Amino acid sequence: MTESTCASRVQKLTAGIAALNARRAEVADEVSEAAPETPAEEDLTQLREELLSALEAGDHAQRKALLQTLVAEIRVKDRSWIQPTFRVPIFRPPSGSVLPTGFEPVSPP
Repeated sequence: MTESTCASRVQKLTAGIAALNARRAEVADEVSEAAPETPAEEDLTQLREELLSALEAGDHAQRKALLQTLVAEIRVKDRSWIQPTFRVPIFRPPSGSVLPTGFEPVSPP
């Protein structure tokens, strides 16, 4: 294959890679500058109740899927030292766009 055959395609791909790298740097800067949002206590209480209900009433596959969703990392040094790290899902739209109603939309009466 000659250079003239693929030169324009390679140039387009190179420009695309440069644009993606620039966007990656922008997003990395935004993420590093943004402070993590701390959930409100009432949200954590509601989440805790919903999780307990799901763990108690769900079948094995549902409980496994729930725990896989919530556990971000597990560190193991030995059998006596195991440390899970959990991630708490926050399902809120950007502040001020809609009224906060909890984790589920309000059902009509």
